[in-house]
Amino acid sequence: MKFENATLYRQVLSRSVPFNGVDASIIDSLLEHGLVLSAKEDELVFYEHMRGGLGLYVILDGEIEIYRTQKSDNGDEHSSEMHLATLTPGQCFGEYSLLDGQNTSAAAKAMVDSKLFLLSRGEFEKVIQHDAEAARTIYRNLLLFLIDRLRKYP
Repeated sequence: MKFENATLYRQVLSRSVPFNGVDASIIDSLLEHGLVLSAKEDELVFYEHMRGGLGLYVILDGEIEIYRTQKSDNGDEHSSEMHLATLTPGQCFGEYSLLDGQNTSAAAKAMVDSKLFLLSRGEFEKVIQHDAEAARTIYRNLLLFLIDRLRKYP
């Protein structure tokens, strides 16, 4: 690991939504092949309808707001942001585009200075293809996460 706070980031990833229960050697490999990004307060991490997304993000530190843009009902040019979620360390985003290859369905913005872990689509596919046990755990975690979200927000 080439960055400070590697021990803390390893702990956050190992308890995170997608990687909870994944073997420690896989977490170390993820840290070697993923990116740790900084996002300043109010900085856009990605925008709504971004082509294909970049990969799976896990919040290491900070808060990220997920929102969609709504056009006004009266047809004028004004739009507003519809808040969908505020995410904190250990939570993930970008999973929709990662799994289905479609454009992003919402935007993500840092609410405070934040640190993010990004696992690119290519690196995600390598993990999934080379370790069946890790693949089962990650997919199960993401499935349960998405089901929980659907049950909360019908």
